[in-house]
Amino acid sequence: MSTKKTTGLVLGKFYPLHKGHQYLLSLAYHFVDELYIIVEEMPNETIPVSLRASWIQSLFSNAKVLTLSDFNPQLPAEHPDFWAIWTKSLTRLVPEKIDYVFASEPYGKILGEHLTAIFISTGGRDRYPISGTQIRNNPYAHWHMLTDPVKSFYRKRVCICGPESTGKSTLSRRLAEHFDQRFQGSSLVTEFARTYLTDINHELCSADFYTIAKGQAASEATLFSQSGPLQIIDTGVNASSIWHRFLMGHNDAILDEFCSSIRYDLYLLCMPDIPWVPDGARYLPNQSQAFYQALVAYLNKRDANYVTVSGSWDTRWDIALYASEGLLDSL
Repeated sequence: MSTKKTTGLVLGKFYPLHKGHQYLLSLAYHFVDELYIIVEEMPNETIPVSLRASWIQSLFSNAKVLTLSDFNPQLPAEHPDFWAIWTKSLTRLVPEKIDYVFASEPYGKILGEHLTAIFISTGGRDRYPISGTQIRNNPYAHWHMLTDPVKSFYRKRVCICGPESTGKSTLSRRLAEHFDQRFQGSSLVTEFARTYLTDINHELCSADFYTIAKGQAASEATLFSQSGPLQIIDTGVNASSIWHRFLMGHNDAILDEFCSSIRYDLYLLCMPDIPWVPDGARYLPNQSQAFYQALVAYLNKRDANYVTVSGSWDTRWDIALYASEGLLDSL
């Protein structure tokens, strides 16, 4: 017995896409043979409709994800021909007859009647009591409700930088532990240079600094999607450019260009105002202040967002935590 191909429709703003939406879309995706997902564009939106559509497409690769920019009325009371307007928009956009309309809201039943389609209520609101407005107002308070693509949209990167022996690694680990416990995820990116330098058996050359920068960037990119709302980065990519100048005695244009292409949402710049501690992998015991000033100049030239971290260990922690928490309140 042959069966007719079934088609389905889901309409929404997905502003932004959250787990309630994902549940609705997944149910519809597995219900029909061909699913059309219509993403509505709105005036003055802060998340472009093209980006929202790409989020959905990344999760449902075989769905037909289309965008609607007709700016239709949002409530039946706004226009006497409300349903006729919407029916015209959707039938113009979708090239074939729709068999099923999927929604978690009552409007889906009426829309289904106008499209002569069967309405399937998903009940997603009961499972995921969240709205796009709540998320836009404070995405970090509802982090567990965000889909993976949306987490990447809201995720921020914090780079702890500074001269040697200024507590970067200790501060990075402590910040990561703090946010990992709060958001139940792993956020730390360790310094790639330390691992790399223990494995080489030749004198440092310019190529090593480029390898270190590329390795650091690759580590950050690899771990980005696994991080909580803040990815905590020990040292970061940019320092390779300054290290090259100090140890090689000149700039490297290719390295400088690559390092300058990487930007972080916040830099925590550690001052060299605590005692120097040798550890066998440090190169500039007498140039900490000069290195610090080079970093200040680098960050100022790029108009980077940075906070100076100085003082006792407790003071350094308080400054770093306050600045990092501020990123979560910056929307």
